[in-house]
Amino acid sequence: MDRLGHGAFADLLDEYADAAEQVARADLAYVDRQMAHVDASAKLYGMNGPHRRGTS
Repeated sequence: MDRLGHGAFADLLDEYADAAEQVARADLAYVDRQMAHVDASAKLYGMNGPHRRGTS
């Protein structure tokens, strides 16, 4: 793209790609934390969740 005179555009695309990668990493970290919470809850309460009064 630089040869076609679009070097600045290519640089801008690189900046957007870098930002998108950071957002994706943050999203994956959030999902990992949520899954760790779900796993911990499943170990604590079992697969059916916590038992409440009035339920079996």
